[in-house]
Amino acid sequence: MRKTINMNLITIKDELYEVIRTIPEHTGIDTEKFRISTHSTNVFRKDGMFWFVRIVEEAQIIEDDQPLLEENLEV
Repeated sequence: MRKTINMNLITIKDELYEVIRTIPEHTGIDTEKFRISTHSTNVFRKDGMFWFVRIVEEAQIIEDDQPLLEENLEV
């Protein structure tokens, strides 16, 4: 059985980030406290929104034609 991970990803200056949450600027949220509570690595501001993101480090694309671990196990 294959499991799909749905992640909202963005690229900024050649760095890949997972979007954790977007919140309108007008809410007056304490961005540093929210960043810490969501385990976000960065906060960006664009188009009236705060973007709380987590950097994706050492991502590796796995081709679909490669067998999954479960398929390699002997029964």
